[in-house]
Amino acid sequence: MRRMILGACCLLLATAAQADETPVSAAAVRSLGDAAARAWADDAQLVYLENDTPFDAGGRAARWGLLYYSDARQQARGYSVREGEVERAKDLGFEFAAPALGSGWIDSDVAWSRAEEAGGARFRAEHAGHLRSALLTRGLMHLDDPQRTTWTFVYDAPGQPSLWVVLDAADGKVLRRWKG
Repeated sequence: MRRMILGACCLLLATAAQADETPVSAAAVRSLGDAAARAWADDAQLVYLENDTPFDAGGRAARWGLLYYSDARQQARGYSVREGEVERAKDLGFEFAAPALGSGWIDSDVAWSRAEEAGGARFRAEHAGHLRSALLTRGLMHLDDPQRTTWTFVYDAPGQPSLWVVLDAADGKVLRRWKG
């Protein structure tokens, strides 16, 4: 069920990539997403963040998807941010009352570097793999501690099970790693 929700979020937020995009870190789009979400709902809280375009060699993406939830509206709204602008804003269309992300998370470039050190770089090199997704969530990928905000990196390669690396978003410590 959770994978279906994540897939729906990805599809909702994805738009066509453009060749001239400048990659930025996740933190660089946060304030723009927050401002757009607060214009929609005063109590909007960031609950999910994911790269919408591939990462560059520095852990940045040209477009990011951010999902916010409003208790007052009992709704979630996704935003796609690129080149300093909100490209798309759309209500999720189904109930997704997720907890707000914790504060003080490390940025995508630092988190990606830690995921690479934790096996991502080796996986890519040995299997001609690539990073498919980087997502920032709370309670979804670390069920033992649902209050913990985590970065999850999913690496894919032809003919191989995906490599999943889950990091504590506050300090970058590797929490879990598996193939599947």
